[in-house]
Amino acid sequence: MSRIFKRLIVFTMFATMLIPGLAFAASSGTSNEANVVNVVEKTEQPTRRAIRKQTKEIPDADKPTLAGCKFGVYSDENATNQIDTVEIVETSPGVYEGLNKSGEALPAGKVYVKEIKAAKGYLLNTNIYPVTIKAGETIPLTIKNDLDIVEPVLTKTSDVQTVRIGSTVKYTVKMTNPSTTGTAYGAILEDNLEAGNSAHIVADSVKADLDGTAVTNTTVTENSIKSAPVNLGPGQVLTVTYNVKVTKNLPNGELKNTLGKNRGLHQEFNIQTTVENGTIDPSMARIYLNENRTINYQPNTGYRLSKVYVDGAEVNKDNFTSSYEFRNIDQDHRIHVVYEPNPNVEPPVKTFDKQSYHKGETVKNEILVNQSGKEGSTARNVVVTDKNTPTLKINSSTIRAEIVGTHGSSEPKVNVASAETGEFTVTVDELKGGDKIKVTFDGEALNTAEKITNTAKVTSEGKTQEVTAEATSAFKITTNVVNGTIDPSVNGIPYNNDKTINYQPKDGYKLKKITVDGKDVDITTAPSNYTFSKITGDHEITVVYEGAPNVGTPVKTFDKKSYNKNDIVKNEITAEQKGNSDSIAKNIVISDKNTDSLKIDTDTIKAKIVGTNSSSEPVVKVVNKETGEFTVTIAEFKGGDSVKITFDGKALNTTEKITNVGSLTGDNQTKLDFSAEANPVFKITTKVVNGTIDPEANELAYNSNKKISYQPKEGYELDTVKVDGKEVSKEDFKSSYDFNKITDNHEIEVVYKGTNKPSLDKKFDKKEYSIGETIKNIINFKNDGNKDAKVNDAKVKDTPGNGVKINTDTIKVNYTGLGKYVINIVDNVTGAFEVVFDFFSGGDEATITYDAVIEKNVETIENTASAEGVGMNKIDSKAVATPKYKITTEVVNGNITPNQDVVKGGDSKIEYTPKDGYKLSKITVDGKDVDKSKFDKEYNFTKVSEDHKIKVVYEGIPRPTIKKSFDKESYKVGETIKATVDVAETGHPSSVSHDIVVSDANQTGFKIKTDTIKATVSKSTERPDVNEKPQVEVVDAEKGTFKVKLASLDSTQKLTITYDMEITRESGSIKNKATLVTGEYPKEVPSEATSKLTFDVGTKVTGGKITPPANDVPFGKDVVITYTPDENHYLEKILIDGKEVKKDKIEKSYTFEKIENNHNIEVIYKKVPTPSIEKKSDKKDYIKGDIAEYTVKVTNGDSEAENVVLADIFEKEKIDNKVIELDKSSIKINGKSVPYADKYNIDKLAPKAEVVLTYEAKILEDGDNTVKNDASVIAKGMTKEIVTENVINIHEIPKLDVNKSSDKQSYKKGETIKYLVKITNTGKFDVHNLKIKDSIVKGADYVKLNNDFAIDGKEVKTLEVEKLAPGKTLELTYTGVVTKDVSDQVTNKVVVGADYMEMEKDNTGKLVPKNPPSAENTVDIEKTPAPVNVKTGDAQNVLTFVALGMSALLAALVVASRKLKKN
Repeated sequence: MSRIFKRLIVFTMFATMLIPGLAFAASSGTSNEANVVNVVEKTEQPTRRAIRKQTKEIPDADKPTLAGCKFGVYSDENATNQIDTVEIVETSPGVYEGLNKSGEALPAGKVYVKEIKAAKGYLLNTNIYPVTIKAGETIPLTIKNDLDIVEPVLTKTSDVQTVRIGSTVKYTVKMTNPSTTGTAYGAILEDNLEAGNSAHIVADSVKADLDGTAVTNTTVTENSIKSAPVNLGPGQVLTVTYNVKVTKNLPNGELKNTLGKNRGLHQEFNIQTTVENGTIDPSMARIYLNENRTINYQPNTGYRLSKVYVDGAEVNKDNFTSSYEFRNIDQDHRIHVVYEPNPNVEPPVKTFDKQSYHKGETVKNEILVNQSGKEGSTARNVVVTDKNTPTLKINSSTIRAEIVGTHGSSEPKVNVASAETGEFTVTVDELKGGDKIKVTFDGEALNTAEKITNTAKVTSEGKTQEVTAEATSAFKITTNVVNGTIDPSVNGIPYNNDKTINYQPKDGYKLKKITVDGKDVDITTAPSNYTFSKITGDHEITVVYEGAPNVGTPVKTFDKKSYNKNDIVKNEITAEQKGNSDSIAKNIVISDKNTDSLKIDTDTIKAKIVGTNSSSEPVVKVVNKETGEFTVTIAEFKGGDSVKITFDGKALNTTEKITNVGSLTGDNQTKLDFSAEANPVFKITTKVVNGTIDPEANELAYNSNKKISYQPKEGYELDTVKVDGKEVSKEDFKSSYDFNKITDNHEIEVVYKGTNKPSLDKKFDKKEYSIGETIKNIINFKNDGNKDAKVNDAKVKDTPGNGVKINTDTIKVNYTGLGKYVINIVDNVTGAFEVVFDFFSGGDEATITYDAVIEKNVETIENTASAEGVGMNKIDSKAVATPKYKITTEVVNGNITPNQDVVKGGDSKIEYTPKDGYKLSKITVDGKDVDKSKFDKEYNFTKVSEDHKIKVVYEGIPRPTIKKSFDKESYKVGETIKATVDVAETGHPSSVSHDIVVSDANQTGFKIKTDTIKATVSKSTERPDVNEKPQVEVVDAEKGTFKVKLASLDSTQKLTITYDMEITRESGSIKNKATLVTGEYPKEVPSEATSKLTFDVGTKVTGGKITPPANDVPFGKDVVITYTPDENHYLEKILIDGKEVKKDKIEKSYTFEKIENNHNIEVIYKKVPTPSIEKKSDKKDYIKGDIAEYTVKVTNGDSEAENVVLADIFEKEKIDNKVIELDKSSIKINGKSVPYADKYNIDKLAPKAEVVLTYEAKILEDGDNTVKNDASVIAKGMTKEIVTENVINIHEIPKLDVNKSSDKQSYKKGETIKYLVKITNTGKFDVHNLKIKDSIVKGADYVKLNNDFAIDGKEVKTLEVEKLAPGKTLELTYTGVVTKDVSDQVTNKVVVGADYMEMEKDNTGKLVPKNPPSAENTVDIEKTPAPVNVKTGDAQNVLTFVALGMSALLAALVVASRKLKKN
């Protein structure tokens, strides 16, 4: 593509640039919404004000263009090696194109992209993005830029000092964007007048303009102004002016916030004075401009001056010991004097965590140092020291120190003087009264004496106090037992005491071994106990008992009940060790062997352990393969394990039963015999050829009889009858054969025969062969008789001729018949063999192939094969070939006739020529050198009768080279030059140079150090026997003249000469020339090395970026170093060659002119602090009399903050109108009480450090209201305050009038009581979440309440009302039925709860409403007159009344939807 970047459309302010193999995008974004309230230039400013940003997303149309954004493309992950630059241009509105500076496509691979310049109105994205580029692909990358959003600054002034009824005051409010790059989006200017109905804003006087351009849509009421949202660009100002008309007497005689800094001719100032632990002049008021005032102060008895603060900043107390003068007063001032009491460092307390320790055990040490002086006292430079003792070694890595208490003591500093001796100190610069130093560390108990002791010292105010902790040395005995019981392990044994350990075995076990501290002891000396005497160390004893084995009689089985002769009998023997799991039967031997009826196959014997108790692997030993005798030995047979032995046997069937017997023996083991048996059976196998015969007879019993009958096919005659492989008289057994008293398997074969026609053909694969060559032999043998003709025991034999040997491994037979054949090697030396066929039928054919090798020179190669068998005459076949010989040729560095084959008696001519640059060196024929002058081009072999070999060698013509080099391209004055001279033979690989001489000497600007000259030559691979060494000859050390000589050098070697050279001057280039001569080239061959002098300029930056170090700068050249700060950093100082210089005129760069020496520059930027602030109250909702607990927490960021100012401001209107009252005595910073102030100054705040301001305020108003207050923080280096807001809700305590009545006064059983409850809100505000509870407090057993509740006529399920407006009354109705016929009264009580009621604790400590609104109602229950008696026999009506507990029923009905206030 002709252009590197394509054009693309940008939507929602995203700019995407595409590069071949790379695409990346820059996007715009918005910060979180922020509210800035009461941001003013001075504390005395008119009227509460607020700036709020719109919560809506910033429209794309309001966002600035992306044009001008630049990106760097780098080759490294740290983005230091820039390879290209991309810049965004706007080609048409909303359409952008990215162009790269180089104009070339980037190579495939990994690159890194970083924004190096943000578009105006956006913040720079400093992230580095890796991109992997693939050839022909475009990889998208999106990079986000946040909008540069700023908060505007607000100022307000009035045109007059004083006002009266009828006065008009003109206000001017300005909202300014202080940034030169960012924009304040959607800013709203809001201003509220707080003068009640005594003054109002004149609507038609309101004017607003943005940098001179009128702004409309400003909302105006009698006491507020609110502008439409505006976008303030860099430096823009929104100005609003308006008039306020005073119509009545003002509250407290003043128009709030109208009096600014200008108070006319009589501007007044105040000095506020406060003191701690002393007395000070009272605060002063009505001080006029430029007057002076002196404030005097003195301490209470027993106190001393600690600090003096003026306007929140600490001054040098030594300069103002008893008074401070304010001169030329032009503002309000504050002075605060602090006196501190004298400290009292008590004797230290040192403790161990236990009273005794074992050797090597960790001792937890604790040292406490208490400063018991009065609160505010300070003990300075308190030092705690400790170190090892002979009985305790301190682990210095565990030392920890902390301040216990909240009185502001300095952090303790731990210093380990020596980890070996354990000596350390803990220093506290200032230990405050009421605080303690707590030091903890671990020590190792050495137990070298009866007591473990350690002493600590505390030094303070020149006084040293000591304290010692001690514990008792203790030891332990660890006990272990196997298969028995033993006394438990013992801890805490005192130093030098004795201790006896008792032990005994389990039933069935015996003592095997006792080990004490890893060493065996004689078990006969301690059969049941062991005594440790005068114990001074830990011990361990282990007692082992062992169990007794019990091996059961083995079980032997066969796999079947009967077997044919020669059947395989699967034998299995199983023996079990029934003793305990840890008992061991040793050297168990299980043996077995052949019997008359079974022969063991010893190759099939297998034995394995079954179980998991780790018995020894069984070892099988064949004693006699012939007799089948074998043993299986188990060295250690563990209790619970068993052994399984399997093997195959052959059934011999020589007796009426097949039996086998084995035995088991072992150490201390009674011999155990075992056996198995089965029945023998027999079979008669029948075979017929060209006829029929009775089928095979099986399962014939021992000594039984069997007759076999047979007959021929038509046209065949009996040839042979074989019984058990032996031919019998065919005349005696023409048609059948009787087997009598059978005690073995039998086989009968009857053969009827036809006519045989055999043939044999032998041949080679070629007519000529070389010695060592392979002859492919082929023998074809076939029978052309009818298909039933057969040659029995047919044999094909082959015997090689003279000088030929058959490779018997290659013999292969391809046989088409149905018979079997075997290959027999007749002679292993010559390879003569025969192939024997059990029969060879008519139509059968066999092809026999094999390889043979000619091993020696013979006249003729020949071979004869023969075939013979029963039913044929012997036949022969012969193959013949001629021998040939090989002429092998080889040449080095030339060309030669290829290898040739020559028949016996033939001739061969071999020709050869050298490669270019080579000459004839040597000719070898059959391993012997020949005269190369007679055979310089060719060699003839005549009447060849054997193999020959010829080798021709050409050698190269030498071409020596020399190369001189230095180790670097440039040097500094005083550096040493490492010089190297390399000599190589660069001719053809076999070339050799002789009589080599290398020379060199001093030249202008340097001197050769002749004592550093070294010469080496690499080992020759071409001439491994050559071991020549170079010789160094210093001709004149002062002149640096030397020579290096070497006898010879071939192309596989290199001569290397190294030496040092000292630079002797400071300018110009460095040149040196070495020369080479050889025996072949006597003329000098030169080689020159060059270099130059340079200097370095080192650069270092903290908190910014700087030009990388400039290395190898030429003499006299200028070097310019530029530097820039990181974001949110400012320039602190600049060091040139280690010395600080003035920053004037070099804020951005520094030039080193005409460099003659090395230099360095260090630039230090400091990070602008980033504290955060959080403001919260203990809850959200309050009523009159509640105490609101406020917490303001400032948390510093990652860098130290200096001159931190913390402010907290309430709505003045709410304070003035007695809505809320601040308790100034409750103000604390980090738990320490401080006097009230508008702002609090903190000198320094460490990274991540916190400052917590807490105070209380009492709610005075009984009504619905809100109270808002703001907290802010700012520090050195910050351009604006960080502000947070807290709003609490105040609620009126519910004021309810409750009345309860019933429809009448008296009721009888079965009648319904109708209840009416009226609840009226007599307060000024809504009452929320009313909860009504009605319970029968008297006579609950007489009335059952119905679930028919209705509120204002509507049926309800729960007695809850979400809201009751002021003056409104709700009516609750429900009924109950009288269930008992009694004469009594029923009283029930209704209680009403609601949100925000006053609460108190009951006798259980639970919060309950205090005096909740309630009402009672009492009704009479009248008893019904007694009924008339019934006659005998009349039915009696028995009525049962169940009284439901009213309190339980009402509890189920009254369900709380919201908790009562404070509940």
